[in-house]
Amino acid sequence: MKAAYEAALIDVGVTDRSDPITELIAKSIVNVTATGERDPRQVMERALNALGVRRSVAAVPQNSTPESQRYDLARPGSGGQVA
Repeated sequence: MKAAYEAALIDVGVTDRSDPITELIAKSIVNVTATGERDPRQVMERALNALGVRRSVAAVPQNSTPESQRYDLARPGSGGQVA
């Protein structure tokens, strides 16, 4: 769980550990692991997806990931799509 949590914070671009999103991420990771998932990468992905939180563009090196896989905060009602 720790590896998934640390990776999620990096993935989302959280540097301030007192940011309220850190607690939400931790709780979401606990919920995902309660389903039996143990792979840290899968736990992280499922936890962030459950929260509707997407990877910050700054956390993705240039030209390393297709634009369709870059994440940002999904707007409510956007179907998870970034405008």
